[in-house]
Formats: sequence, C-alpha cells, structure tokens
Amino acid sequence: MYRRRGDSCHTSTGFCSVVGGIRHTLSGSIVLTLAAIALYRLLNVMYFDSYMLMSRTRQFTVTLSLCWLVPMGFSIPPALHLWGAFTLQSSIVTCTYDLSGDQSNKTAGVTAAFIVPCLFCVYCYTRIGVTSFRRLRQDVTEDGKSKALKLSSMMMSIFLLFFLGTFPYTVVNWIDVDYKYPINHIWSMMFGWGMFCFNPLLITILDSRIRNVYKNIFMGEEKIVQPREKGFAISRTVIDNTDF
Repeated sequence: MYRRRGDSCHTSTGFCSVVGGIRHTLSGSIVLTLAAIALYRLLNVMYFDSYMLMSRTRQFTVTLSLCWLVPMGFSIPPALHLWGAFTLQSSIVTCTYDLSGDQSNKTAGVTAAFIVPCLFCVYCYTRIGVTSFRRLRQDVTEDGKSKALKLSSMMMSIFLLFFLGTFPYTVVNWIDVDYKYPINHIWSMMFGWGMFCFNPLLITILDSRIRNVYKNIFMGEEKIVQPREKGFAISRTVIDNTDF
C-alpha cells in the first residue's frame, strides 16, 4: 500500500499498476456507457426498428461489453508495462500515467474513451432535440411548442452537468502535465465525480416516468405502464406523459 518517506509518498509498482488500470477502466466505462445511452435514446426516437434490434439480448450484451472492453484495452497494456506505464504521482497521491514513459497510450486512450464518446453524445442529443422540436412545431398549440422546449432544456441540463464535471479535469490534466499545481488536479477530480453522482439524480427529478418507477418500488404500489407505440408516436408519448 502507500507509505510515506519524508515529504513524499511511495507504493509498490505492481500495486500502482493495478490501481491505475482499474481507475482508468472505470473512468472510461462511465463515459462510454453515457455514449451508449445516447445511442439508444437516438434510436428510440428516430429509428425505432433499429432500437428494437439493438435491444435484443445479444446486441445489448455486445454494447455493454464494448463499454468495458474498450477502456480495458487501453488500461491493461500500461498496467503490464507493455505500452506506457502507471506510476504514483506523490503530489496528488494518485496512480496515473508515468510521465517519463511513452505518452501515446494516454493520448489514444483519452481520445477513444473520452473525447470521441463526448462528441458522439453531443451529436445524438442534438439530433434528438432538433428533430423533436421540428416535429412538434407542426402542433399549432402553444402547449406543444412549450413541451418541445422543455424537453430540449431537460436534455441540455443533463449534458451541461456532465460537461461541467469533466471539462475542468480534462483541461487541468492537459495544461499541468507535470503536476506543478496538485491542488487543481485534486479539486477537479473530486468535482467531476460529484457531478457524475448527481447526474442520475437530475434525470430522476426531471423524468416523471422514472419518478413513478421509484415510487412503485419504495411505496409498494403497482402501476401498469402502457407500452410505447412505434415511430414518432413514441416521442409524442414520452413528451405528453412527462411532467417537467
């Protein structure tokens, strides 16, 4: 484990390699899982037949597996010192990439397990918001337009919270690569994990269907949820039955 010598902190190389691999695998799986959720939401609203296909056991299992296998593919090599390496950064007491080794693994891993999934999430939710708003503009009532704007605001709030949690940590790590200001790494890391924990709560608060599910679970009430219809009716059903 960790042990202190003077003003520095030390740990065994093997231990830090394992901890660093687990840490970066978990971080990458979170982002990729969010990207998978965005994909399924996009398919649900715009391509229902593809959504039903991707919701089958085999396809769904493959999707979840990729959310873990991709970050593991970038975390295992440095953990085994095959491509890059993990070491203890005593200034922030964290096992992370070894700055004295090959940095190409870090660049590839951050790109594949963070930057690309984030851009994909923005793309998916932007298409959902734009498409929903355009279709609901056909509704001549102000109520339809109001619901479209509220739906877009809900999705924007979810993404804004995710962006606020990840952007500071990413910027700090790219600017202060030598860890000259460790306090910035520490607070941005804790802030990011806090935002990750609050994001599901925000979704629960804004989505009445999820609130009803929790109510049924904790209050022991049974309520039959009507199945969603095919095509655009799904989007309209979600909007019409959602209390914002």
